[in-house]
Order: sequence, then structure tokens, then C-alpha cells
Amino acid sequence: MTLFATVELAPRDPILGLNETFSADTRPTKVNLGIGVYTNDEGRLPLLRAVREAEKARIEAAIPRGYLPIDGIAAYDAAVQKLLFGNASPLIAQGRIVTAQSLGGTGALKIGADFLKRLKPNAKVAVSNPSWENHRAIFQAAGFEVLSYPYYNAETQNVDFASLSFGAGIEEDAAAIRLFAEAGINSFVANSFSKSFSLYGERVGALSVITSSQDEAKRVLSQLKQVIRCSYSNPPTHGAALVAAILSSPELRTLWEEELSEMRGRILSMRSSLITRLKQYGAKRDFNFISRQRGMFSYSGLNAQQVERLKAEFGIYAVSSGRICVAALNTKNVEVVAQAIAHVLDTTV
Repeated sequence: MTLFATVELAPRDPILGLNETFSADTRPTKVNLGIGVYTNDEGRLPLLRAVREAEKARIEAAIPRGYLPIDGIAAYDAAVQKLLFGNASPLIAQGRIVTAQSLGGTGALKIGADFLKRLKPNAKVAVSNPSWENHRAIFQAAGFEVLSYPYYNAETQNVDFASLSFGAGIEEDAAAIRLFAEAGINSFVANSFSKSFSLYGERVGALSVITSSQDEAKRVLSQLKQVIRCSYSNPPTHGAALVAAILSSPELRTLWEEELSEMRGRILSMRSSLITRLKQYGAKRDFNFISRQRGMFSYSGLNAQQVERLKAEFGIYAVSSGRICVAALNTKNVEVVAQAIAHVLDTTV
């Protein structure tokens, strides 16, 4: 028997696996509403102007590519804290928040999960339902028993959490985080800049921890660094350096916020356009709730069977929960999507 003879085939990831199937689909009218990626009206992934400017300056400066500290670029970690908790946060001034650069938001969750397991080995973790399936898997892999709690009413579609900056704006979307901080609640904040800076492949994220004292913060950071060292040693430079440069430059920060505003506006426009066309094609359901939701995604209310029909009959891909990425809609595909949804609803037994 060979070493790998008993290895079982792992199930495909519900989102990234769907993307693989989409890539193999040869239909010219296919639409990918499954993966959470913002595309412009041409259906392309944008390279933000602020990112281009920061990248140009970095290349011209010919900065060496040495190893970073375990917790990443200090200027990046400081910029993340100010973005999340506010420039005037007393907790930052008191040294009660620690931040470690991570490999995207997923990496931040992994660092946090592994640290929590060391800290509270017998604890149970509750993950919202619905959520990203990988979030549950991360805490299970760390050794936790994972429970779930509901927060979304599928009948009324009355809750949808937005990403930082894609809901109403940076300050507005950070309000919940800052409420926890101001209340002095010990908390973990995992954040990603994949979407807000369109830096998906750079894996730029961070884990921030709110502690009760400066001394506590130092001890927590020492443990986070130990977790990171045993995982990937230290993070990559490029993406985080770009984010730090943009957040630290008044000119680039202004340009970035203007671009975010344009992106939010396009998403809102696509929400409105989708609703209009669903009505136009006689969809047997009220989809006005889509206009009340915010952020890149929408829970459409479609069930798994209807989602499967969209894929099989029309080449329109969404996750089985019915969640769709509104940011992947554009003026060229929204009509096709609306017509397909209306047809599936009309012919569902």
C-alpha cells in the first residue's frame, strides 16, 4: 500500500469550487454571482487609481524586499487601528489595542482562532447562520466545538451586513466596531482590504485585539506573534505597504475614498436596476428588499433548487444559500440575470 492510498477526496469549497466550475463553463452569457469580487461595468476587476499611484511611488523608490517583523509593517498596523477605531480613539492612545498584519481576513480569523484555543481550550464558538462556511471550518480546525446562531430572516430579507466602506461609508460602517471598543469589551476584529482596495491576490488583512491595559496588550501581542511564527513566520510586504501608503497620505486617502464612493454608487445602481428588470419580467416575488440592503452582497431569497437551475439552464452562478454578489452585476448582464431569475421563479413547482 502506498503512503497516500487511503487519502480521501476532500469536498470542493462551496465558493471557490463554484468558481472553478464557472471557469470551465463555455457559455458566452455565463455570469458569476458567487464569488465576492467587485467588478466594473465592463465586468473587469479594477485597479484603483490610488493603488496605482502608491505602487508607482514604491517602485520608483526601489525599496529592498527584506523580511518583515512577525506582526507586519508597523505603519500598516497603526493605519489599520486608526481606520477601524478612529484617529482620536482613547484605546489607541492608551496602548490597549494590538494589531498584527495577516494573510487577508481568513488569515486573521485563523490567527485569532489558534490564539483563542490556547487561551480558552474548553470554550465553544458560535458562528452566525448564514455565514461563510470557511469561518466555521477555521474554528473547527482549531479544535473548537462550533455552534450557530440565526440573524437573518429569510422570509423578510431584513438583515444584510455590509463590508467596511461598501455599506454607507467608512465612518458609518465602522460604528459597530467602535461601539464595542468604547464599551471596553475585550474583542477581536478581523479585517480584510481585498475588496475595499481591490487587492484580492495580495492577501492584505489584519487582526486587532482590544485589551484592558497596555501590559495586557503586550502579552497578547507576544502570543499572537508566536502563533504567526508557527504558521507562516511573517507576512508579505507589497500589498500592506500600498495600503499603509494610501491611508497615510492625505492626497491618496482622498482619492481612495472618492473611488470607494464611485464603487458604492455603482452597486446601489445595480440593486435598483435588478429590481426594475425583475418587475419588468414579471417576477413572482417582491424584490424591493434588495434596495434596502447594503454592501456587495444580497440574500436573494432563492432556494438551493432554484440556484441550481440558474446554473444549469442559464449559466448564472450563485451560492446555494441564494446569496448573490450584486457588485458583479453590470449594465450588460443585469437583464440576463433578471430574466433568468423571473423564469426560474415562474416555473418552480
